[in-house]
Amino acid sequence: MALSPLIPPFESTDETTFHDTLLLFARNIEDALIDAGAVPGEDYTRLDLFKLAQPYVLERWQSGELRYTKGWKG
Repeated sequence: MALSPLIPPFESTDETTFHDTLLLFARNIEDALIDAGAVPGEDYTRLDLFKLAQPYVLERWQSGELRYTKGWKG
């Protein structure tokens, strides 16, 4: 049975933005957790994923690799 991830797939990303980079890291962490046998919503939450991704994204932010998003979708 395929598990449904908490962070839905996305079609495109801009790896120079804080927003998209945070989503990319969180989704990659979620993929690893699922591959290791974790169950979405039982073994971890969306907030857990963002907390785990935070150090990696902040390191890129502090190095000047990222910019913030000026507008929002929708």
